[in-house]
Amino acid sequence: MGFDKKILELSRTIYQTSVMAHGTKQNPADQIDKIRGMIREFIRTEVVPYELTNQEKLTFILKNEAMICEAIGKGHKATDQDEFQKTREKMRKYRIELGIIKEK
Repeated sequence: MGFDKKILELSRTIYQTSVMAHGTKQNPADQIDKIRGMIREFIRTEVVPYELTNQEKLTFILKNEAMICEAIGKGHKATDQDEFQKTREKMRKYRIELGIIKEK
């Protein structure tokens, strides 16, 4: 997924989250914290990924592995030029940095 598409997706999610919070009896502070978390995660994984902690790298790997597996379960055929390629490259890089796999 391209950077612009991810920004658009994040913006939609934030908007939908804020609209849902306004229409319900949820605590606004909780919703603000959720939105803050989404923005922080986006910045940490997409804007300045070199600053990720080991735990954040592991979380990135697990979250995206689940997303890719879900897409495959729905019939997605993985190729070197699909929308998950850059994510798979980051996951491989993080696995090497964490010592999960060895660099070839």
